[in-house]
Amino acid sequence: MKYIKRFYFYLKEKYAYRTYIKKLGITFPEYSKYVNNIWDKDDNNTTVLFGKNIRRINNICYMECVMEIFIDEVYRFETSNKAPLIIDCGANIGLSLIYFKQLYPNSQIIAFEADPNIAEICRYNVEQFNFKDVDVINAAVWTTDGYMSFLPNDSLGGKLEGDSDSSKSISVKTLRLLPYLEKFVDFLKIDIEGAEVDLLLDIKDSLDKVGILFVEYHSSVGETQRLDLLLRVLTDAGFRYYIKEAYPAMCHPFLNYKNKNKFTSGTFDLQLNIFAYRA
Repeated sequence: MKYIKRFYFYLKEKYAYRTYIKKLGITFPEYSKYVNNIWDKDDNNTTVLFGKNIRRINNICYMECVMEIFIDEVYRFETSNKAPLIIDCGANIGLSLIYFKQLYPNSQIIAFEADPNIAEICRYNVEQFNFKDVDVINAAVWTTDGYMSFLPNDSLGGKLEGDSDSSKSISVKTLRLLPYLEKFVDFLKIDIEGAEVDLLLDIKDSLDKVGILFVEYHSSVGETQRLDLLLRVLTDAGFRYYIKEAYPAMCHPFLNYKNKNKFTSGTFDLQLNIFAYRA
């Protein structure tokens, strides 16, 4: 019986790959490792996307982003502006930039990525597509210009650490986002691993110059939750919002909330995708 089940799920996996994934240039082994949560230390750090050779960090995180961005199209939006201004805070390896440019080829994009290694990969990937009007800035968006301690994780979860004395922390440049909101921004994306509330509080008086806003909210283990502050900023700025779970941090919240070792994301006990729009 177990062999029949394995074969059944293999067929489902194969069907999904052929129907939705293959057209992106993803190989079946890449997709299969993702579906079966196989972390392969020997994964090549290069792959092919839409016929272009690009670089990645690891297959699992890469495929998670591919599924979210190109299959679920979490950032899909509509605008009458043929050359929208898009600001991407937390661009990672640049998959979101590739998506935005496919959606609006004449868009102007300003992208921030704090991790210097990942920012280099992001620039490389964007260059493979010969996109114009894409500026990748190796800096963390913050409330002030300067430098801060940053804890990289060679994946999706590098974050500002304030005055951290961790031996793994590095110093990164910070740029205040507020000056970038002097003209109208069609789409603002904020995915900065826990720094989003402070950032939004700093730019709240300029959010009237933002048409659509996507923000991923992160609740850090052991820290006061500030989702209420974030939502108040959005409401005061005239946004309505829709909220979806970004990542299942706890499978059984009532059983696991006291045991951070049970958290699937490790450092966060809640991650939400928040879509803010004008009614």
